[in-house]
Amino acid sequence: MKRMAINRWAYMAIVVLVTIGVGVAQETGFALVQLGLALALPALTYPMGLIGSLCALPLIYAGIATVGEAHLVASPIYAIAGWLQWYVVFPKLFGNRFNSTFDSDTTRQSIWR
Repeated sequence: MKRMAINRWAYMAIVVLVTIGVGVAQETGFALVQLGLALALPALTYPMGLIGSLCALPLIYAGIATVGEAHLVASPIYAIAGWLQWYVVFPKLFGNRFNSTFDSDTTRQSIWR
């Protein structure tokens, strides 16, 4: 169980580092780096990361915030959505279940161990 806790912290650290990278790329003016990092946030949390993108896009479209600022505002949504997806929803969907092809006492191995 301790290994999963480290993985959760590592995932959150990666999301935070990518978010900081978007802000740094915004300040330095590297357009391609900024675009790549802005696309990395939804990719880290896909498919639930689309919720974060839907929160960031109206800010960009209306001209209220730049791309870096909008992703900085949406980064908690990305982090929470990705955490829920990878550490709550997927383990419940694909965790230990009884194997119906053999006897009911045999369980499948979890892919999340």
